[in-house]
Amino acid sequence: ESEKITDKAERVRWIYNRIFDRAPTEAEIKDAVGWLDSVDPKDYLPRLGGVWEIRHTPDTGFPLGELLPFPLYEKKMWKTGSDLGKAPIRYLSAGPEGGHPSKGHVLVIRWRATGSGQVKLTGTLSRGSKADQGAPQIYNIIGKNTEMLGEGKLLPATSNQKIECKWIDVNAGDTVDFAYRAPEGEHFGGTAWDIRMVGRETPNAVATDVSILKKEFPTSTSPPPAIVPDSPWADLVQMLWSSNEFHFID
Repeated sequence: ESEKITDKAERVRWIYNRIFDRAPTEAEIKDAVGWLDSVDPKDYLPRLGGVWEIRHTPDTGFPLGELLPFPLYEKKMWKTGSDLGKAPIRYLSAGPEGGHPSKGHVLVIRWRATGSGQVKLTGTLSRGSKADQGAPQIYNIIGKNTEMLGEGKLLPATSNQKIECKWIDVNAGDTVDFAYRAPEGEHFGGTAWDIRMVGRETPNAVATDVSILKKEFPTSTSPPPAIVPDSPWADLVQMLWSSNEFHFID
């Protein structure tokens, strides 16, 4: 209701009347409006963070086609059928610590930013098959749907191959995709991974783990909640709620 009031002084009067059941003095209005005018809007933007999504799409080249949700989450894994060998898309699956690509389809691990800053996807990939079992698997790291940030090949019998892309600027809603493909066949394509997003809010800040897939693995296809910036008006209300007048008023 208060957000409908566009004049700052009138809005301060409305808040005082609701909290203290009295009108503010002119000095109180001046102090409140002065503080509101002094805040830095950047301090109220969402902090750098993100959420993971597990998707797939037909392998039709670059850029990726429409990303589709998996229909089944079972035994801590997304897949297209209970029996991987007989599923509508054979073997295609993804869990917090590993998954399996399928020929003709791209397995996509998508990270969606909930704040602003710089990020890069990093981690390791491993395949436990023997050297002569299975074909190479291909991965691409794609920013904001179309920017190629990194790519590589994962051979059979490979342990802890490092993956990493270049830094990219993101705002809330921007995406980074790890696209995993089996262009020559999915046999012996089981892959273990440790995928995480490293981030920093400014280029000079210390980089830290922003999101770790195995700790924040999505178990629902529901869309994430909308990102809403914080408000200095909420801080003003909190300050008045914390005042002696509110706590000790008779």
